[in-house]
Amino acid sequence: MDWSINIPTLDTHHPTVRKVTHYVLQNLNNFLTLDDLASAASVTTFYLCRLFKEQFNLSPMKWLWLQRTWAAGAYVTSKKEFCLTDIAFACGFSSSAHFSRLFKQVFGVTPSKFRKENFLFTINSTAPTAYLNLENKFLNIRYMEFNCFTQ
Repeated sequence: MDWSINIPTLDTHHPTVRKVTHYVLQNLNNFLTLDDLASAASVTTFYLCRLFKEQFNLSPMKWLWLQRTWAAGAYVTSKKEFCLTDIAFACGFSSSAHFSRLFKQVFGVTPSKFRKENFLFTINSTAPTAYLNLENKFLNIRYMEFNCFTQ
C-alpha cells in the first residue's frame, strides 16, 4: 500500500532553506527544536531566524508547524483509512488538542469537519507549483513527496 502523498512546502532557491526543508520533511514526526533546524543547515539560530523572516515573513518554528499542518491536511483528505489521532502524531503533533487548534487556525475548520465535508485541500495539490498569499507576501509553493507512515 502506498502511503506517500504530495505536500506543499514554501519554495525558495536559498540553499540553506532548502537544507532545512529537506531535514524537516525527513524528520517531521520527531520533536524538533530551533537548534535542530539550525544544525541541519550548519548555521546559527540567529541567522536562520533572520533568513526565514526575509524569505517567508515567518519564524522557522512557525514555518515548521505550518509544514506539519499542511502534511496533516493532505493526509486527512487523501488517506481516510487513518484516524485523525494517528495522523496528528505521525505529523509531529504531541497532542490531539494542539493538532485540532492549529489545524483550525490554518484551514478554518476542525480536522473532522475538514474530512467529513470533503474539503478540498486549500492549495491546488495537482499543480507542481502554486502561489500563496501569506501575511501580505506572495510565496511560491512546491510539492514534495512525503510519507510519515512506515509499513
